[in-house]
Amino acid sequence: MFQTTIANSASAEGVGLHTGVYGRIRLVPAPADTGIVFRRVDLDNFAIEAQGHNVARVSYATSLMKHGVLLSTTEHLLAAIYSCGIDNIYIVRRAVYANARAGRHAAASAQTPLP
Repeated sequence: MFQTTIANSASAEGVGLHTGVYGRIRLVPAPADTGIVFRRVDLDNFAIEAQGHNVARVSYATSLMKHGVLLSTTEHLLAAIYSCGIDNIYIVRRAVYANARAGRHAAASAQTPLP
């Protein structure tokens, strides 16, 4: 099966749309069959897979939760990743909210096929 990831790491920073809190996000290439995985570096790289069973709520924003660890406002970034046909990627965050602006960086990163 043909799978893709990004060719290089990319990062974005800015003020959160809903919180007004400064944040940074980093997109990192991932190996085949990894899927889309958020990592909370503030919680020892705790991984939250972007899978249906981890959806916590979808009222005005899509939130993912695993073992009580929450990640909110994931929908813009997930839409950009999906639109680019990216199958495998690590999304590194330091806090609860994902920066919606970071989706542009996923689109700007060249895609590389995985064996």
